[in-house]
Amino acid sequence: MKIGIIGTGYIGLTEGLCFASLGQHVICYDIIKEKIDQLNKGIPTLYEENIDVLLKENLEKKTITFTDDLKVVLSGSEIVFLCVNTPENPETGECDLSQIMTSTESISKMSETLGNKFFILAVRSTVPVGTNKKVKEHMLKINPKLNFLICSNPEFSRQGSAIYDFMNPDRVIVGVDNEKSKERMGLVYKPLTDKGFPIFFTNIETAEMIKYASNTFLNIKIGFINEICDICEMTGANVEDIGKAMGMDKRISPLFLKPGPGIGGSCFPKDSIALAKMGNKLGLDLQIINASVNSNIARKNSLASRVINYSKNKLEGKTISLLGLTFKANTDDTRYSPALNLVEELAKKNIKVNAYDPHGTDKFKYMVDPKALDFIRFFDNAYDAIKDTELLVIITEWDEYKQLDYKKIYDMVQQKVIVDFRNILNEQEMEKIGFKYYYIGKKI
Repeated sequence: MKIGIIGTGYIGLTEGLCFASLGQHVICYDIIKEKIDQLNKGIPTLYEENIDVLLKENLEKKTITFTDDLKVVLSGSEIVFLCVNTPENPETGECDLSQIMTSTESISKMSETLGNKFFILAVRSTVPVGTNKKVKEHMLKINPKLNFLICSNPEFSRQGSAIYDFMNPDRVIVGVDNEKSKERMGLVYKPLTDKGFPIFFTNIETAEMIKYASNTFLNIKIGFINEICDICEMTGANVEDIGKAMGMDKRISPLFLKPGPGIGGSCFPKDSIALAKMGNKLGLDLQIINASVNSNIARKNSLASRVINYSKNKLEGKTISLLGLTFKANTDDTRYSPALNLVEELAKKNIKVNAYDPHGTDKFKYMVDPKALDFIRFFDNAYDAIKDTELLVIITEWDEYKQLDYKKIYDMVQQKVIVDFRNILNEQEMEKIGFKYYYIGKKI
């Protein structure tokens, strides 16, 4: 089939490449010409495992093209996937639909110039329940003769594993309001359903809500194990064993029961906040969801105090080393990263940071509070960042950090302290070297 992708951000680019790899002909559109030119040259605009290989392969096979001309997309596509960003409104906490509305307005106007050729608009972006209905009304108001059908097709890809997740989905969710949309969307995903991956059709409002419900539930699950971890740190119970034992219960599952520094990324925090705000507008007191939002904020805001406590309050005016800036490994995304909270809170206490991350430095510089930039220096390798600092903090679980020479690092840090917010190192090995090794769940 001929597929159009509106937006070449994280989801638009990775899934456009995946659709192309499944044999669909894909045209990706973005308003940023520099990005389009870069992609047409085979240079990825974001970090994701194997994305460079897929991009090169599909460009060579001519199964994917990139354009900044909307007319090219609409004239050459049967189904148009809307993959634009829906960030949190910084003032209200609600989902910001401005890019959705701007994009669909452009689609409506451009379609008219093409004689209102029929297409299906599949909203892939994460949007609150009721958005597809508003979008449809919005588009028809602009162009009453618009010949289209709309459906909800939320994505569930994990950053760092987006390509794998698309090709091996737990389920494909499609919200439709007519049989024609159901039939055409079924054909789009036929290469996956033929392999046994399930597709679940429902109405549009339910599909919109499934995405929010899923992400918020996982947010709650992680927040829960983090609070259990706090109890373990005061009692001596082993949080890792607790998570494993809980996960053996089929009703619970072992996934998302690993404690950490708090939840980051563009999905879980944003979607949980948006769902809480949605409930508030509906006059509902969503106590569990609100608590999960507040718990995650508190978790990330506590990181600086933890580091200071581990150093026995000997950090003011000094420098620590920080490994990790992205919210998780295998991505360059720093949105809602716990590292942001840590650096900004340390800066307020006159504590400097030497930081290293394999892929997230540039985006971190853009995301961090400008006031904190005077307190942080960025390095191109871990050892340069660690040299002559007071102590070492690990906040992202990059495999590279596990392979470092910690005997060498022992001589580089003044306080001989490692704070591991991801539990990626071996306690016995670190203490044998001579470090005071603090990890999530350790009794203090």
